Amino acid sequence: MAGQFLTSESLLSFYTESTPCTPPANWAADGTPIEFVSANLDGVAEEQLVDPTAEARHLAVGNRQRIRGRRNGTHTIVVKQHGTGVVTADGDTVTQTALGTLWTHCLGASHLGTSHVITGGTATQPILDSVTGIVPGCMLAFEDTSSPTAQNDGFPVCRRVLSISTLTLTLSEALPWTPAADDPVHACITVYPHAHNLRDAVAAGNTIAWYVRQGDDESLNTRLDGCVHSAKLEGLSLGGLPTLTMEGMHANWARGTQDSLADITDLGTPEGEPQLSMSLDVSLSIQEFGNTAINEIDANAVTFEPGITRSRVETVTGKTYRFHGTATYTVAAGQTKMMITVAAHLSDWYEGMTAGTAYRITMTQPGTGAGAGSGWCVHLPKARLISTPGKTDVNGNYGTTLEFEATEPADTTGGSLVDLQKARFLVAMF
Repeated sequence: MAGQFLTSESLLSFYTESTPCTPPANWAADGTPIEFVSANLDGVAEEQLVDPTAEARHLAVGNRQRIRGRRNGTHTIVVKQHGTGVVTADGDTVTQTALGTLWTHCLGASHLGTSHVITGGTATQPILDSVTGIVPGCMLAFEDTSSPTAQNDGFPVCRRVLSISTLTLTLSEALPWTPAADDPVHACITVYPHAHNLRDAVAAGNTIAWYVRQGDDESLNTRLDGCVHSAKLEGLSLGGLPTLTMEGMHANWARGTQDSLADITDLGTPEGEPQLSMSLDVSLSIQEFGNTAINEIDANAVTFEPGITRSRVETVTGKTYRFHGTATYTVAAGQTKMMITVAAHLSDWYEGMTAGTAYRITMTQPGTGAGAGSGWCVHLPKARLISTPGKTDVNGNYGTTLEFEATEPADTTGGSLVDLQKARFLVAMF
């Protein structure tokens, strides 16, 4: 029935499928509702095949009904990038969030750290009261609560753990203060690429379903089945609000009551936190790989390309119900790149490129200034310049354009999570 329905009313929930294209029996009970920015379903369409039957008349075109084919397609879901929403108490393991689950779905794996407190040590080797739940390669957020400067008061800094000796951590980058007793060490959700978890989405149980409620009429509801996604971190420009943009593929879908899709008006309270402006309190440190000193940079623009791209493995003889035309999904190993416009011109960058210098890059949104709970970080342990640094106009002065490509580091000792320790980039939330 025709009617007027508002485009601004939307709800979204996802569900990790135990079997591809088998949605939950009860979305309200089993789905995970999440706050989001947008859902583009333009690629949700059914294949319509032309009937090839020979005709008696030359102009007998379009006389036969088209044959229904696959419902494979593409979609884009954009969700908000933010911290964990809570402070993980001393001795507790950080709780996985909806956002962390989606990042893990896109990249393959995550490590859930445990919070502790400092008892002493140095800026590069803090000593903790416990190291339970901390492993080489993971990220931690350190906070100065003993004698913070205005710049550090309430703003944790994210650091990568290289090794653990009894209760002493070795960090890849120094803290901007000397740690003191009772300074908190906040647990992070550390997400990292894991090829073996992405090479076969079906075997890994790594497909999800979406329920998208748009408008206030049942005919506008859509369920996407058997989905995987490639991640993009966007909104990193001046004044931007960062997002996880998920470029997705689906194997099937259902729309409205014609496809027996229930009209669910309440998916539950959506999970999500406010985004924070890229113009406020964000820090960027670029330092030579292996040098633990902090080197904070003023950047006029930043873009980040994870380079982890999913692809469909097609089949004519599918064995999974409704998983049409799809055997599984796999992953391509593309480049991980970070493009940065530095708001100053230095010849050092050109010298670094010609020398093949490797760099460590840490970009942190420390949160609202109230400690942990709203911060996140992107960390490239080892990266090199792959194009000649160019000069560009930055508000009337020359700035420098830098294009980095991430590579696998080999700087951790101990530990057993090889993919975490050799991750070419990490996304941390705290």
